[in-house]
Amino acid sequence: MGTNSNREPVFRFREFSVVNNMVGMKVGTDGVLLGAWADGDGCANALDVGTGCGLIALMLAQRYKALNVLGIDIMDNAVCEAAENFKSSPWNDRLSARCIDFNSLDYSFGKFDMVVSNPPFFTTALHSPDSARKAARHGVNLAFSDIIRRCAGTLLAEDGRLCMISPSDAGGDIEFNVALNGMYVQRRTDVFTRQGAPARRIMWQIGKKACAMKHDSLLIGSDEYKLLTSPFYL
Repeated sequence: MGTNSNREPVFRFREFSVVNNMVGMKVGTDGVLLGAWADGDGCANALDVGTGCGLIALMLAQRYKALNVLGIDIMDNAVCEAAENFKSSPWNDRLSARCIDFNSLDYSFGKFDMVVSNPPFFTTALHSPDSARKAARHGVNLAFSDIIRRCAGTLLAEDGRLCMISPSDAGGDIEFNVALNGMYVQRRTDVFTRQGAPARRIMWQIGKKACAMKHDSLLIGSDEYKLLTSPFYL
């Protein structure tokens, strides 16, 4: 689900194009799903953690016309590519890219109404010898627990939301860390690639305020999936 096997250098969406020649992980279903699903209603500023080529930030800028998005990444080449993609988009005045380690992000940026991330998976898999792909695919620089902990602290506004996507087998750990940090799962969508098979991914909305959790599911290729992604795919 994560990447495009053909590794196209340019992905063309309805309102923008994404060049992804230099980043470790390519445009894939996970990023498109999260960018289309994450709820930015009422948000003025958002942080895209591990922005890569900037796909999710661009999708959020397309959906929410008053939203400013800062994309951060630890890889210089990813930040350069995201910056070029932002510059060539219709929303270049609301998008910025910075080379920053999330774990070192200081308070000068203030609090965010929204934090979104398609973070590294495969923490126990065989590491790729390519450093960019390794950093993108493996939890060597960023973990779900780190994201939740910092959002529970001073990074996320009181009414803010953390939206991210994870492998389904990380669900228990994420729920544990959410509770450990005094946060709440407000919305959860289990993502299936085929009927009758176990879920492959989980999309999460996590916040500081308790509410009745909305729990639903999404099947890749279904009418609901097509409706969700139709504003983007050609």
